[in-house]
Amino acid sequence: TIVISWLGLTLYAGGLLTCQITNWPLWLSVVVLTVVSAFFTLAGGLKTVANTNVFQMSLLIVASLILVVFGVVKAGGIGAIASRVPADHWRIFLPADNKDFPWHAILLGYPVLGIWFWCTDQSMVQAVLGAKNLRQARLGTGFCGWLKILDMLLFIVPGMICILLFPTLAEPNDAYMTLVKELLPHGLIGLIMTVLMAALISTIASALNSLGTIFTLDIYQKRFRPQATIGETIRIGRIVTVVGSVIGVVLALVIALLKDRLDMFSLFQAVLGFLAPPLSAVFIIGILWRKATAAAANTVLTVGTAISFTIGILFFRSWPSQEFWPHFMMLTFYIFSGLCALMVVVSLLTRPATPQPHTLPTLRECHRMCGRIGTAPAVCWGLLTVVMIGLYAGFQIMAMTRQNVEIHLSPDGRDDGSGRAASPFRTLDRARAEIGKMQTEGRMPEGGINVWLHKGTYPSEAPPLSAPEESVTPGKPIRWRVFPGDKAEFKP
Repeated sequence: TIVISWLGLTLYAGGLLTCQITNWPLWLSVVVLTVVSAFFTLAGGLKTVANTNVFQMSLLIVASLILVVFGVVKAGGIGAIASRVPADHWRIFLPADNKDFPWHAILLGYPVLGIWFWCTDQSMVQAVLGAKNLRQARLGTGFCGWLKILDMLLFIVPGMICILLFPTLAEPNDAYMTLVKELLPHGLIGLIMTVLMAALISTIASALNSLGTIFTLDIYQKRFRPQATIGETIRIGRIVTVVGSVIGVVLALVIALLKDRLDMFSLFQAVLGFLAPPLSAVFIIGILWRKATAAAANTVLTVGTAISFTIGILFFRSWPSQEFWPHFMMLTFYIFSGLCALMVVVSLLTRPATPQPHTLPTLRECHRMCGRIGTAPAVCWGLLTVVMIGLYAGFQIMAMTRQNVEIHLSPDGRDDGSGRAASPFRTLDRARAEIGKMQTEGRMPEGGINVWLHKGTYPSEAPPLSAPEESVTPGKPIRWRVFPGDKAEFKP
């Protein structure tokens, strides 16, 4: 998982960013990033990586906030962003028929990724285990949760600003760098680019350090050379770092071949969605059910990983067809559920005839041994929960108050008055879905249909993907023509 998620995916994303900055080809960008990061890891180690992570994280937050301020001012202020950004961009839970992020897939699939990432990923766990004491570890995880909230301000708000300022931007992956180049003065552009590159190198270095740590301590010393000296262990760790770097470069270039299947964000989530289920299943069953056996855990981690990877390969290759597969987050949930069931069955079948003493404590026993959580960590997590619920509610309220779209479909040739449907569509997603259903069922008239926007906003600087047939006149309905076989890509 470190090689695929932290190295392959991060090198791919970092390579794209480097391409935008230097105009280098992707392969050269990935190789340069890897060489610099590997040298950084070999020369420093965990302490160096941890110290630079803190410094570069602070710079990244400050630099990104500067970009947000410039963008908000250029867009006309917070009020202008709230009023002009389309309602669909404020909605966190999208309809179940949304092809990109249906609410049920997000609600069921993302917790599986969350358990894997925060509870089992070596890069996360290693940072917590490196804390001076339990209290600092608890406060550190809470502080990390607060930092994640900043993602909304640092990365989501700039995306909304880009919609308003650069509506015709062809490639979504270029949005952030477009804002940087168009809004900031030259000195700040250099600062932002330097900070972004430093953050990328730091992330890759952390992954390489974790890879070397796992191999040397958990595999090499335990299974092959228990008597290995410190010098020998360090040397093996450096060799593993170099080998991992090469594998990471190859994976990044392979992932680049999948870019036409999904956008970059969805591609990341899909790849991680096929990595997470085995580890999440073992973690959840292992800490919640005392009868789980080591044989069951090993079965899920080996057989389950093979099953998950096989499904992922078939999904990305669209075999037997793209329509055959559900949303990738639903696949993550299905795989996770099946592996949980597999672990329970294998545990029952491999249970020893005579009960063996347990060497690992249960979750309840851990809490009892560690004592009370303490006031500061409890307050930290309590406030974080309240703020998260407030943010979800706030975004949903914004979406509901902006939901002023009224779309009617009518056969070609009918005018505005006679063409109104009995039940107008209140969202663009539902109108698109209805047109797609008409085309699938053969109900689309030969002359096509008219799509009327009777109520809603149509900013002149944000044209739809397929322009309306008639010029836009304030206060009058807007019409699109959709013919059989066309994609319903109108976007008021």
